[in-house]
Amino acid sequence: MNFIFISPNYPESYWMFCRGLKKYGARVLAIVDTPYDSLKQELKQYVDECYVVSSFHNYDEMVRAVGYFTFKYGKIDWIESNNEAWLSLDARLRDDFNVKTGFTSEKIDEFQSKSAMKKYYEKAGLAVARYCLPHSYEEAKAFAHEVGYPLVLKPDHGVGASFTYSVHNDHELYERFERTKDLHMILEEYISGDIVTLDGICDGDGQIRFLGSMNYVGNCMDSVNNQDSIGCFYDFHISDEHRQIAQNVIDAFGLKNRFFHGEYFKLLEDKEGLGKKGDLIGLEVNFRPPGGFAPDLMNYSNDMDVYS
Repeated sequence: MNFIFISPNYPESYWMFCRGLKKYGARVLAIVDTPYDSLKQELKQYVDECYVVSSFHNYDEMVRAVGYFTFKYGKIDWIESNNEAWLSLDARLRDDFNVKTGFTSEKIDEFQSKSAMKKYYEKAGLAVARYCLPHSYEEAKAFAHEVGYPLVLKPDHGVGASFTYSVHNDHELYERFERTKDLHMILEEYISGDIVTLDGICDGDGQIRFLGSMNYVGNCMDSVNNQDSIGCFYDFHISDEHRQIAQNVIDAFGLKNRFFHGEYFKLLEDKEGLGKKGDLIGLEVNFRPPGGFAPDLMNYSNDMDVYS
């Protein structure tokens, strides 16, 4: 099996994915955007060959890299980065090299849209926040007066909480809409809830083989807007109800053979039209491992190796 791993040097722990691939007999072909001599020795040890590009944003270079590996080793079976920043790049290369083991560009574009993914949550039987995609301040204001303040304004395609704002009145809405009017934004009703995640790995049949649940200490949006501290921890126990919700969401999205990072609001109070206190409300799904050192938290919490 020829597996092209894009950016296995970042985050730094991702060299362990290469170790897992080699453990099960894959040929690991890496593409990196940093000098070869700067790579960790552990990464070099588990890579069959490494191709250095000046930038992942230079698509011609990326095509030459994959073309070189194809010429030398034959048909490529997998192209993955497991990194949110490069999911669209992964998909474009799959399309161009006829690799069928992951998302197409069309599908990943839909799956990275916060508004487009709501229908999949609803298919899984979960409520979602009401929203609009305002093209003018007048549209945004009309939605605000229908739903009521507070609201949340954020990019429809976005990573993390950048350009994410809470909105409490018409004046704030106008000021923040004007600030982001050149971006594709989504305006949602505010939900009073804690963010919890259901993260894991599903197999070739779409069945969840591993599931973890992360709880945040602090608020993601406030940590960006106010420079607040934030932390997280994984639960040792996940209820049968939450396990079924996670499987229903995987089934609705049709996910197979990959990590997933599902985010949910856990209601702090009853919310008319959404649910009762303690219910989970669909927020968004990321089709890669949770960020940073979260895979290591999974390992320590469950005495296992998710990288393998």
